[in-house]
Amino acid sequence: MSEHDDLLALTEEIFNNICIKLKRKMSAFSELPIQECSHAPDMRLDPVSIPSFDGQPSNWLAFNDMFETLVHNRSDLQPTYKLGKLRQYVKAENVPLVGGLYTGGYEEVWAELKQRYDNPRTLSEHHVQHLLDLPTHPSESRATLLNFVDSVRNSFRALELMNVPVKQWDAIAVPLLLPKLPIVTRTEWGMSLKSNEIPKMEEVIMFVERRAANLPTSSPIVPHISSGRTSSRVVKAHLTMNSGKILNPLVASDKATNCPSCNEFHRITKCQTFRNLQLDGRWDLVKQASLCFNCLKAGHRNRDCLSGLCLNCQQKHNTLLCRRPQQRSVEGTFSRFTPGASATTPIVSQE
Repeated sequence: MSEHDDLLALTEEIFNNICIKLKRKMSAFSELPIQECSHAPDMRLDPVSIPSFDGQPSNWLAFNDMFETLVHNRSDLQPTYKLGKLRQYVKAENVPLVGGLYTGGYEEVWAELKQRYDNPRTLSEHHVQHLLDLPTHPSESRATLLNFVDSVRNSFRALELMNVPVKQWDAIAVPLLLPKLPIVTRTEWGMSLKSNEIPKMEEVIMFVERRAANLPTSSPIVPHISSGRTSSRVVKAHLTMNSGKILNPLVASDKATNCPSCNEFHRITKCQTFRNLQLDGRWDLVKQASLCFNCLKAGHRNRDCLSGLCLNCQQKHNTLLCRRPQQRSVEGTFSRFTPGASATTPIVSQE
């Protein structure tokens, strides 16, 4: 028994020593300041801002929904505070109703604002007219196609919020909006149809959006015209125009268009403003307008041009761009050369 008693006493002594050490350790930790460490991310969101209303009917629905949700429908806000918020987000220079002299309380001003702009007839006419005002036969570019998609979807969404049955407009909307697409896109859409069923407007939008995603983001696509090795050297690139005529692009450019120099309706070779420029200024303007250096027309490159050569040096550039001094004078073609005249003296270009 004595051995057991000795073993028990030793065990108790070891246990007591361990307890004493643990108490010392715990007391040391308890004296340290308690720091709250939170590794959770700050999930607070920025407050939702109300869009400003500038008096345009197309912006009314977005402003009305946000203002009613964040200000008008709240019962804990005073009418004077609501009126201040209304004047903060509605531009007084465009909507004098809410600015200037005090014309009544919040309820009166809000009711008059709703009566003026929350008008389904006016809003529907505005959104439909916005679609009809899209340019006809625009240039083939990614920005043009995306603008078409955004305009159609925004207007249709706004009309749908006013309970207008836009989903039943396919038979009317598709023929009306197809001319608002570039000619190549419209042609490819027609080639993609596999049945005689009336196409859905949503199908047209999805097709245009896919095509926009595959176009470059830089400049509009201009049909490339390459010169063939035929005896007549005539380049035939047919473009279907709105009038139904088939034109050669090199011939079509002979018609008068807006002059890139003065924006008047005439050829640049007839422009006095262009003729009065220095020679370097003429070259810079032709480069910026992407014109042919030989005939000063758009739609093709200098090496594909079928016009004649410079009447002064017989090189392939327009006479108005010739850097060599005038060598000879042709009646009705050149201005008379006088001693001391510079090479930039306006002369008549070859037609």
